Amino acid sequence: KFLISAHQMLSVNAWLNSNKRRLPAFDPLAESKTWQLDEAMRFTSSWNYVQTKFKSVIRAAFFSDMINYTDSLVPLFSKSKVNTIVAENENYFDWSGRHQLNVGVNVSSSSGITNNYAGTKSQSRISFLAGNKFSYFRNRFLAYLSGRLDYFSTGKLPVTGNVSLEYSI
Repeated sequence: KFLISAHQMLSVNAWLNSNKRRLPAFDPLAESKTWQLDEAMRFTSSWNYVQTKFKSVIRAAFFSDMINYTDSLVPLFSKSKVNTIVAENENYFDWSGRHQLNVGVNVSSSSGITNNYAGTKSQSRISFLAGNKFSYFRNRFLAYLSGRLDYFSTGKLPVTGNVSLEYSI
């Protein structure tokens, strides 16, 4: 994490993972010749900006996952890889003492390839979110109202919404 200024912070994260497992045979007396190799690489970053009545967060991520499956008795040798890119922005506006408006957008794209199917399969999505938090009785009673709209490369989802209530004793 890097503090850029009194109102801005930048975070950068990376994870690498590799795991080779021997999977058990269906027959407990037989020797297993089944292996699975999982490898993952994940990078994320975020930029936070905070003022008295405004907060903004911009996030970006890249995920790469690989699964190689080997069963030399069948014989089955499967190699799969998926890459995902995500970018999003959330903004919060305190527009009165009792109301906070939230708007955001999320864009993501995933593509996968395996030696068991022809070609690369891909899917992209863009989502829009808007909501408002209502505060009453010195923030003891909160009400949330939000709506979301998603467009996929394969079609559109209907608008979805949510209403929630919270009371603190």
